[in-house]
Amino acid sequence: MNASSWDVIRERINKRQDALNISNYRIAKDIGVSQSTVSRIRSGENIPSVEVYLKYLAAIGMKSIVLNI
Repeated sequence: MNASSWDVIRERINKRQDALNISNYRIAKDIGVSQSTVSRIRSGENIPSVEVYLKYLAAIGMKSIVLNI
């Protein structure tokens, strides 16, 4: 995934997490990473692995669709 694609996805994830009022601490605990990792993912500093990405989405009630275009 390139950085610009990730920025679009990251913004949607951030909006969803904020709308649900779920803390970074809770996400970190639910998906098995540190709170600082969640913060870096949210800020765009880190692009998560596919495993962490899918766990993150599940923690906020989202799903991912993979398109091969």
